Amino acid sequence: MEVFRQDENGNKKVIAVLGKQEVIGEMTLLEGGTRCANIIALEDCELSVLSFQSFKDIPDTNPGVIALRKIMEQRKKSEALPA
Repeated sequence: MEVFRQDENGNKKVIAVLGKQEVIGEMTLLEGGTRCANIIALEDCELSVLSFQSFKDIPDTNPGVIALRKIMEQRKKSEALPA
């Protein structure tokens, strides 16, 4: 999957290319709000969908939630690095 953003002129800037078993949409899920990037599947994908309400019902001590928060922190740090 290719993660990208478009600038005001419509130019595409690729942020990341993700592979198997990668997580997408975690920032919106954890922080609420709207998406901050676009995603294009580069090949056939199987996706799982988790609603915000379902996610809220999972305790913060759940290992999956803890792992998701770590992924989000790592991605935020990598986005903060100068290009």
